[in-house]
Amino acid sequence: MTTVWSREWHDSSDPVATQLPASQATSKEAAVAAQHKKTDCGNGISVRGPNTSCAFAENVGAKYRKTHAETMTVHTPTTGQNYTMTCGPSSSGTVCKGGNNAIVLIKG
Repeated sequence: MTTVWSREWHDSSDPVATQLPASQATSKEAAVAAQHKKTDCGNGISVRGPNTSCAFAENVGAKYRKTHAETMTVHTPTTGQNYTMTCGPSSSGTVCKGGNNAIVLIKG
């Protein structure tokens, strides 16, 4: 007896159909880890993710500490561009998000 599987049976909810090969899963896990990695920039400022430089984070921190604005435009010396950042309270101070998926944490 031969079993014939229909194409409809293997939809996107099928765990076998959506399972990644080990090499791709490892790459995906590394990418997720990089997005959540916290880098301490000093002076109570840190960044999360691979796209945020400490130079930009320092500019965000300085501008936030001066203005306490919820939304502000901040210059990055890394790319020479200005990015809009939105800031709000977090459990350890202030978190600012925006730009190219930038996350800046400001203590105090």
